[in-house]
Amino acid sequence: MAINMSDRTKAFLDELIPENLSKKKKNALYIELAAHISDLADHYFDLGMTREESEIAALKDFGNDEMIKKSIYSEFESLYHEKTWWALVPAALILLLNISCLCSQVFVASGDFVGNPDIGKTAISFLMIFINIALTFAAISLHFWKSLIGIGTANLLIGASVLMCAYPQCALWAIEENIYYLIERFTPIVLPDVLKNGSVFFFWLSIAFCLLLFVCCLVSAIKIKRKSNKNKSINKGRIKAKALILTAVFLLIAVASCVIPLISEAWF
Repeated sequence: MAINMSDRTKAFLDELIPENLSKKKKNALYIELAAHISDLADHYFDLGMTREESEIAALKDFGNDEMIKKSIYSEFESLYHEKTWWALVPAALILLLNISCLCSQVFVASGDFVGNPDIGKTAISFLMIFINIALTFAAISLHFWKSLIGIGTANLLIGASVLMCAYPQCALWAIEENIYYLIERFTPIVLPDVLKNGSVFFFWLSIAFCLLLFVCCLVSAIKIKRKSNKNKSINKGRIKAKALILTAVFLLIAVASCVIPLISEAWF
């Protein structure tokens, strides 16, 4: 993105922008600040000033308005303060957890459980999903678009069968098994065996879950970068609310899937 700047504006920005920034960050901040100054100058031009008078007025207003500068620096910092190597941390954590589960045979890749899955394996599976959700929402809230790419890439590797433990599988299988259990336990409905034999379906659903999370991370990362470049702040309160709602709903499902069948078996 190129913005035409007069010598007056360029000199103003040279004095305003810190010298210790890298060339890439300095150019990005030049573009960001010049865009705001240009918008101010257009406003004064529309009011009847000449182009030169508009530019002078815009620079004067911009230089005196600490709130505007603070807001812009904050947006710029949110986009560029993340180190590239930080993105490797959540990605490595997700892959390490999956490798650990695979090596310890916590998950069965084919999903061919008999009856309800082991509750310990199911709990670990739910925990893995919670970890992914928490990391994803944290990265979005902090504007860590590089970390989102890392999280998405880790899930892409899992979904692309590099690590075939497919962490959501036990959780999905438990939900399905326990729903069938509760239907047959407390209703007169008798489900056919062919309906209950869904191991292949839930295995591929787990793969689809990983790939969907990759897409969500990629889209979120692109939106963060674009919104920051346009100086449109991301509503962190809304992000946190969505995260809490999603977590609460999923926690309810997790607890119900693991606990209700055991309670019903003991009480009834």
